Amino acid sequence: MPDTLKLLPATSDYIFKRVFGTEQNIDILKSFLEAVLVPPHNLDNIRIKNPHILPEEMENKEVIFDVKVSNGERGAENSEAMDIEIQALSMPDMLNRIVYYLGRIISSYLSKGDEYWEVGKSVVIMVMDFNLVKDAHYYHRFRLHDPDTGIELTDMVQVYTLELPKLPAADDGTQRWAWLRLIGAKNPEDLAMVENRTPQLSKASSTLKDLAVERDAREFEEAREKYR
Repeated sequence: MPDTLKLLPATSDYIFKRVFGTEQNIDILKSFLEAVLVPPHNLDNIRIKNPHILPEEMENKEVIFDVKVSNGERGAENSEAMDIEIQALSMPDMLNRIVYYLGRIISSYLSKGDEYWEVGKSVVIMVMDFNLVKDAHYYHRFRLHDPDTGIELTDMVQVYTLELPKLPAADDGTQRWAWLRLIGAKNPEDLAMVENRTPQLSKASSTLKDLAVERDAREFEEAREKYR
C-alpha cells in the first residue's frame, strides 16, 4: 500500500455502494445500521435487495447507486424496507426526493389483491455531504406526529438524515460519529482515527484502502468526475 495513498471518497455513491452495499460486506452494513437506527432494531434478518453493480450501470455516468435493504419477511411483524443513499451535492429538490423515495418503498409492498396488513415499515436513510436541516445537529430522525400535541401517529414511516459538514471534530462517543468520520475520510490518517474501534470499522477502512488502488474503481470515478 503506498505511503501517500489517495482515497476515493466514500461520499461517492459508487464507493459507498462498494463498501456498504455488497453481500460480502453485509456485516459492515449491519453495524452501520445499528449505529443509526433508534430505538435499536432487530437486524438478524437483513438482506441487500440490490447487491450487484451491473455492467450497464458502469457504462452509465448518470446512474445513482443506492442500497436497498429488507429486514424480515414480508407481512411479518416489524418487517422493514430501507433505502440508504449518499448524496454529495446539494439539490433544491432534496426534500421532494426524500418524499418520493418513501412513496416508492411504500408502494413496493403491495400488488393488486394484496392486503394492507402486509405493508411494513418504510425507512429512508440519507447521508449528505451538505447541510439540509437548519440547526447544528448532524443527526435527525423523523416520523409522523402531530406538531401541536407531539402525539405520534405511527413509526411505519421513518426518515434519518446524517449531515457530514455538521459532524464535530471531537469524538462524541457514539458509533454513529465513528461511521460518519469514516465516510467523510479524506486520507488514511482520518481512517486511523476510527478503524480500530470495531472489526466492521476495520473492514470498512480496509475496503476503502483497497478501492483506492483498484484500477476499475479509480477509472470509473475519474470518468464520472469528468462527466460532471
